[in-house]
Amino acid sequence: MSHVAHFPICDPASDSQHPRG
Repeated sequence: MSHVAHFPICDPASDSQHPRG
């Protein structure tokens, strides 16, 4: 779910684009 990076999802793939911590 890299395209749904607008939501604070716990995804390692999306975390690579924008590390929220």
